[in-house]
Amino acid sequence: MRILFLFTLFFTLNFTAAAQNCSVDVSYTINGNQIIAVANDSNAVNPYFYWLDPVTNTFTTPSSNNSYTFTLPPTGNFYTCVWMVDTVTPCSDTACLCICPATGCTASFYTFDSLNITFFVNTSTADSGSTFVWDFGDQTFSFDAFPSHTYAQSGFYNVCMVILDSMQMPCDTVCQQISVLYQVQPSVAEINQLPGGVKVFPNPAGQAVNINWEQTTSSPHQITIYDLTGRIIIATLNTPVTTGVQTVSLPLSDIPGGVYLVKIEDEQGRQAVTRLTVQTE
Repeated sequence: MRILFLFTLFFTLNFTAAAQNCSVDVSYTINGNQIIAVANDSNAVNPYFYWLDPVTNTFTTPSSNNSYTFTLPPTGNFYTCVWMVDTVTPCSDTACLCICPATGCTASFYTFDSLNITFFVNTSTADSGSTFVWDFGDQTFSFDAFPSHTYAQSGFYNVCMVILDSMQMPCDTVCQQISVLYQVQPSVAEINQLPGGVKVFPNPAGQAVNINWEQTTSSPHQITIYDLTGRIIIATLNTPVTTGVQTVSLPLSDIPGGVYLVKIEDEQGRQAVTRLTVQTE
């Protein structure tokens, strides 16, 4: 993490530790919106303390005061570190601590299938800045808060979701077995939830394909090309300059010939899906 990296870098560039015959650890208390961090040292004769402020990511000047007070950030969990140096012994030691006043999180979700797609409805509670990591149980993953996924085969899959807090530390995990009753076939129906749907040309395509759709907002649209097992072949995020008709050209030179699905998805989760045939020379 950035804070720990900065602390390690500062320690490495500026100081050389002697014999490690003293130690330090950190504890903290919360008083209103103030954090009071306290360094507890052992076997140090004349210790000085350098504190890393988790809000500003800067070090304090050395002080014999073994406590440090800073303002509690509005949300999330943070880390503070202290480096203790005793020039009399001599010795030095470091310690880091998670300042974790956040209310925590609870991971939960449910699923439903529609149009040969499994949708994952995230019902978790988590702080702002949290990240959701999904394992769909078929060696594919997602970092979307509300992902959807197409499985290649019907059957049972063990799906897990991990919530990472704002410091990218695990906060909670949930796993559940889901039943998939569909299997993608070449005759899969097209989906047109977007105005005008999606058009691809030329079709069949060779070295490249043009993807065309109507952009009604200035928000990015996700463009994904799948093979008929549900495996992602190409995924890209298109950020439009203006609304209106959009055309994106994607290279296909590294894609084997066959039938594929092209999906456009907007920020509201609306989708348009059509088939694409790729021909190799």
